[in-house]
Formats: sequence, C-alpha cells, structure tokens
Amino acid sequence: VREHARQQAQQLLAEEQRIFAVRLPRRDLLEKARDWLELAGDPVVPVNERALQRGDSYLALDYAHALQEALGYYEFAGREDKVAKVRTKARGLADQMADGDNWAAAVELYQIAGDDERAEQLEARRKASAAVTEEARRKARRDNPF
Repeated sequence: VREHARQQAQQLLAEEQRIFAVRLPRRDLLEKARDWLELAGDPVVPVNERALQRGDSYLALDYAHALQEALGYYEFAGREDKVAKVRTKARGLADQMADGDNWAAAVELYQIAGDDERAEQLEARRKASAAVTEEARRKARRDNPF
C-alpha cells in the first residue's frame, strides 16, 4: 500500500510538472500528491518545495491574480514568511495604484494584503467620486441638451 501511495504521489507530481502554466495553476494535483505521501508515511517535502517554486513564479508577477495564487501556494506549503512577502508586495502595488485610474485593482490588492479596511475606504471614495462625476455630466447635459 505504501509503495502504491508513493507511486501515485510521483505520478501526480510528474503530471503537475508537465501541465503547469502560470495561467493554469494546478494546486489540486499537489494537494493529492501530499495526501498520497502522507498515506505512505513519507515526508511531504517534495510537494512543499514544488509549492514554493510555484509561489515564487507568481510572486515575481505584479498583478492581483498572480499574487493571490502565490498566497495560496505559500499557505499550502505552510510558509508564513513568504505569505508576509506577498502581502507586503500587494500593499506596495495597491498604494501605487490607489490614486490612479486602476482603483479596482488597487482594492483587490489591498484585500490580498489583508487590509480590508483600506480596500473599503478606497472603494467608497471612488464610488463617491464617480457619483459626483456622473452628476456633473447630467447637469451639463441638462444645461446644454445639444
């Protein structure tokens, strides 16, 4: 049974290696491989190392989805130090975007950073700004219908 479990884990790791792409994460295969290794009574180090590699691949990118994936892989591997790096990077990117046109991405990045309060404040501020802009547009249209 243990040997079979080891083989299953190795097959899952090989499949994950073969099909992994940044735009198509397959953490589910790593989860299954870890389950098989645990059943075999073997250390799960190879699975955690692969999860760290995947997390590092995503951490190198500068958009919310990638950082969310990095967060998931690092949490899967139990690496709180890496989780903190993701949150720090997300916060920095959100701060850069908060005053620009891409405020929705900034909100998402603040959420990844664990700063839901800041995300809510930014979203409320932007909605209020959009409402003022829309009202000004309507007023201008009423004043000059042509």
